[in-house]
Amino acid sequence: MFNDYFDFNIAGQFLPGLFNGDDSCLDDYESKLLDQFADHWQSLKNATWNCNKDYPEVNRCDITGLIADTYPVRLYFTNDNKGE
Repeated sequence: MFNDYFDFNIAGQFLPGLFNGDDSCLDDYESKLLDQFADHWQSLKNATWNCNKDYPEVNRCDITGLIADTYPVRLYFTNDNKGE
């Protein structure tokens, strides 16, 4: 069961790669950025990505650091140390 999460703003072109592993719409540089971002969070226990919004908002993308049409994405995970 999930008991913790992190929130991110992610540009729309990265969502298929983040959720489904399909980075075919990204160029080589964007694909590398996505891999580095995802690898950083991969070690979290039971990590699951979720997006609950159907339309983007203009924010700074947490993958590129650039202003873009982003979606609020939440990474749920199990934190064994929470509550100690």
